[in-house]
Amino acid sequence: MGIQGREVLEVIDGLLPGSLRLWVIGLTSLLAYYINSLFVVRQTTVVPKGKGFLLVIAHPDDECMFFSPAITGLLAGGNTVGVLCLSTGDYDGLGAIRPKELLGSCQTLGCKPSEVACMDNPHLKDDFKKPWQANHVADQIRDYLIQRTQENRPNIDAFITFDQHGVSQHPNHCSLLDGVRQYASGQRSRSSGGKGKLNAKVEVGSGKVMPVWKLLTISRWRKFIGIFDAAVTVILVTIRVASLRNSQLPKGIDKRDKFMCFMADPIQAITGQRAMTKHATQMVWFRWFWIIIGRYMYINELEQVF
Repeated sequence: MGIQGREVLEVIDGLLPGSLRLWVIGLTSLLAYYINSLFVVRQTTVVPKGKGFLLVIAHPDDECMFFSPAITGLLAGGNTVGVLCLSTGDYDGLGAIRPKELLGSCQTLGCKPSEVACMDNPHLKDDFKKPWQANHVADQIRDYLIQRTQENRPNIDAFITFDQHGVSQHPNHCSLLDGVRQYASGQRSRSSGGKGKLNAKVEVGSGKVMPVWKLLTISRWRKFIGIFDAAVTVILVTIRVASLRNSQLPKGIDKRDKFMCFMADPIQAITGQRAMTKHATQMVWFRWFWIIIGRYMYINELEQVF
C-alpha cells in the first residue's frame, strides 16, 4: 500500500471507533461494487434515445414497485414514457383513490401527467384469482391509442410490460404480455366507430409491428437481495448478449439491442422509493420492506419480444 493509502487509513482510524469503521468501509465497498456494476451494464446493453415508450401495467403501484429503474433510466436517456394502467386497483374498494396515487407516483418518477392514464374496464378488474383475456387487453390498448391520436398526442414507438410470469405470478400481470403482443402485431385494428375507417396502428405513426419489451421475472431468492443482485445480473446479461447469434436477429440489428438493463443510480433509487410512498393506501409493513430490499426497486432487465 502506498503512503497516501496508509495516510487515509490513519485518518479513518483517528476519526472512527473500530465497530463504526467496519460499517463505513463495508458500506463504501458495497456502493463502489454497485456503481461498478452499473457502468458495466451500460456498456453491455443499449438504451434507445428519443423514443416514445408506453408502459402497460395492471394496477396502480406496479409502475414503481417493479418498473421504476426502467422509467427513470429511459427518461434520463431523452425518451418519453407514458403509463397505461388497465385497472383502478379496486380489489379492496379503493378504486376512487388509487388512480390519484398513480398520478402522484408517475409525476415523482418524471412522467408528464398527460401521459398517465388509469382505466376502469369491466373486463379488466383487479382480481387475484382471475386472469384477463388477451383480446380485452388488446382492445383497451387500441382504444387508448385511438384516443391519443384524436388528441394529437406524441407517437408511441414501443411497449413495455410484464413477462408471462408477471414477477409476482399475479394473474393480471401474467395476462398482459399476450394482450400487448396481440395489439402490437396488428391483430386488433378496427374502425374508430363513426367517422370512417381508422387503423390505430397507422394513426400512432408506425404502420409496422411495434416492438414489445418484457420485464424478466427472476427467481424468488434474487427478488429480495436488493443491490446485492447486481453482480448476478451483470453476469447473466453478459451471457445472454454473448450467446445470441447474429443469424437470430434482423439484418442490421446489433445483439446488444435485444436487451435493456437498468440499474438505478442512488438518486434514481431514492426517486423510486419516494414514488412508492405516494401510494399511501398500499404502504403496509411489507411494502416498506420491499422498497428497501426489493431487487426491482434497483434493477430491471428487459428483453425485446419482437
